Amino acid sequence: MNKNLIKAGVYIILVLLIAGGVTPVITGYNSTHYLKSNLINRYSKLEQKNNSPLGRGWDWLHSYPNYAPNGIPDFDQHQNEWKIILPGKNGVIDSSPIGDDFYNPNENCIVPGPNCHLETYPAGDDYTFWAFSGPAAVANCFWWLDSKNSDQNGTPGDGEDNYPLVKDYGVGDDHLPGNAPLLIENLANTMQTSSKGKTYIQDMKDGISDWFANVNLSNQFTVNISDKPSFNFIKNQIKNNSNVILLLGQYKAIRLVDQNQSDWDTWVDLTNVSPGQLQNFTPTSSKLDTVELLLVGSQQNWTTVEVSIYDTLPNDPNIIPLAVTMKVVNLTLNPEWVQFDFQPSINLIPGKQYIIAVRALDNPPYKIHWCHTLYNSYPNGISWWCIYNYVLEPKINYDFAFKTLYRSNDCIRYCDHYVTCAGVNSEESKIALSDPYFNIQNYLPSYTSYNDPINVSYDPYNVAIGSPSPTLHFKWWLTDYPTNYQEYNIDYTVVEQAVIVNALENIPPVVTITRPVNGIYIADHYIIGFFLPLIIGKITIEAEASDNQTGIKKVEFSINNVLQETVTAPPYNWTWRKSSLGIESIQVTAYDNAGNKATKEMFVVKFF
Repeated sequence: MNKNLIKAGVYIILVLLIAGGVTPVITGYNSTHYLKSNLINRYSKLEQKNNSPLGRGWDWLHSYPNYAPNGIPDFDQHQNEWKIILPGKNGVIDSSPIGDDFYNPNENCIVPGPNCHLETYPAGDDYTFWAFSGPAAVANCFWWLDSKNSDQNGTPGDGEDNYPLVKDYGVGDDHLPGNAPLLIENLANTMQTSSKGKTYIQDMKDGISDWFANVNLSNQFTVNISDKPSFNFIKNQIKNNSNVILLLGQYKAIRLVDQNQSDWDTWVDLTNVSPGQLQNFTPTSSKLDTVELLLVGSQQNWTTVEVSIYDTLPNDPNIIPLAVTMKVVNLTLNPEWVQFDFQPSINLIPGKQYIIAVRALDNPPYKIHWCHTLYNSYPNGISWWCIYNYVLEPKINYDFAFKTLYRSNDCIRYCDHYVTCAGVNSEESKIALSDPYFNIQNYLPSYTSYNDPINVSYDPYNVAIGSPSPTLHFKWWLTDYPTNYQEYNIDYTVVEQAVIVNALENIPPVVTITRPVNGIYIADHYIIGFFLPLIIGKITIEAEASDNQTGIKKVEFSINNVLQETVTAPPYNWTWRKSSLGIESIQVTAYDNAGNKATKEMFVVKFF
């Protein structure tokens, strides 16, 4: 039977149906059913989005009910003495290595060696530093990838291991929580963290590649470094269900001194009554970021010191300070300048008098002392000594040793830190991190609790596009990342680099043509069922496309294999308005983000 006979037959049937009194139905069963299912599908996605642990607008790495029920894990590095020893202010390692620890002269630190456990006790002014954020961040990714590719009906402790990325390292099962620290330690040796004392990003990339090769998975994954990635790039990687590890660079702005009184003859005990010992100052700068105090310790010298800034004399408990900061100090009998930072900056009026109030919060007090002069060294300066709560005795000729400082544009890079991306919020420019050091959102009583992937923190941070300083040439930073990272007070946390782990995915997406269905359509309205799609006038072609691996990139609509329209986001539809007469073919092709495609074809009869 040729096309002309089909056309004639269809035309005759259509005329008979209309002549027989068929009442046009604008919304028949099929179109109503489609509309309802489409709305339900949209509502389900919106509900899932709104019910995310941090509210609306979030896209998360997928959860897998077997071993990653809450998405990417959140393993913690604060266990098993995963530390190194760094030199203090003298710049020299005073400690002597014990066990398999050894001194790394290239890094000027003592590293934990192959067993990954620091056994050396710091001597002199040396201090310990948690150093396994890189291995912990990669372990988050490996555990998640292993869960994704394992039996979805598996359970921790079932003794089954049907995917080789994560193995049992001695606890009886590859997905028991006790296996997580052993995975982290194996990664630390593979990426040379345990021998170098830090994880260099190239060592991380090479270590991941070597790991894939050793478990015969090199043909399933790619690993790449992205230097100075944009937020949009990282956002799209997370949305495509890729694994992303960020290298955060942590910087401190160089402080410039505004007011300075560095003379001293003796010292006085810091009191623990309010508002403390006081010193006034008159700024020339319009902002204050740091106060430095010349302090002395004693034999019992661990003390929390509180520093407040007032714009009037705080001789009344109702007077509120402009800002307050505090710090735990550990000092010797030698006077030492101690910095107290304020976040955010305090805005000042140049030429106006302000007051620094300092007190110890411990009881009993008198463990820390503030150096001062016995004569008027700071012009127009005055100090007050607190006798009782808000009873202040002016010391006209005394001045405490202090400095007020403000941030310059120049920065010093103090340290770096690895985190794993768990989710992204495009609407509010936020990112959620599995952080090996901080667990803020969902704090658990023990770091070992985070070895269980059921427990996650997913700390959210605000993203600022650009750089916090003209001397830092990066594309985005985290405005509210904690400033108290280990031994450092940090001003800026910027995203320097990223490691991207992608599956070499070759599973095509799923695509279906949901409209038209078999039936008669007039002017884009379904009329009545028929043995094939019979279309008079325009028609809206609708499709559904999905991909559980990397997501849908685009959907193409073609007529007779000639591309007509490309749609990059749901709903996937296109209105065919061009006149035609006869049998035509509709092709809908869906592409996923890995480059795989799938096509559905439908033959229709179209008039006009």
